Amino acid sequence: MQQIEHLLAGVFDHTATLIFDLSLPEVGIQAPLALVNPSGITLFSLDQRRGVFRASATDWEQLDERRKQYRPSHPNPIKTALIHFE
Repeated sequence: MQQIEHLLAGVFDHTATLIFDLSLPEVGIQAPLALVNPSGITLFSLDQRRGVFRASATDWEQLDERRKQYRPSHPNPIKTALIHFE
């Protein structure tokens, strides 16, 4: 955790707050890390997948290295987040 704080300290000013192990059971949100600043809230979701990913609107895609094309990746963290906020 201290490594994350140290890395982000140079990026964000005193108006940003990091929250570790955020849990909001009433809306079903569990996040290992949340960043709160004047522009909004960013929730971080970590998993073991490796690769190159890209996001566009509600699409979450992973690069198929063999075919050199992006393909839909599951689970889609964007759609998962939208379920909680719609």
